Amino acid sequence: MTESQEQRKPGIDEFPSDRSQLANLTPEERSAIYLNSIRKSMAFFVFLAVVGIALSFAAMLKH
Repeated sequence: MTESQEQRKPGIDEFPSDRSQLANLTPEERSAIYLNSIRKSMAFFVFLAVVGIALSFAAMLKH
């Protein structure tokens, strides 16, 4: 790895690939990464719930 790649900090959107990169981040950067990944997970589960409700509603209307 080159020097610039080692010093590169992950963006808010990307989770660090290994835990040693997490140690180099400030607490604010670390919590921003964690919060963003939690937000993405929550959005995914809300999407699944909406799809499930829509499918059950459609099935209810069929009968």
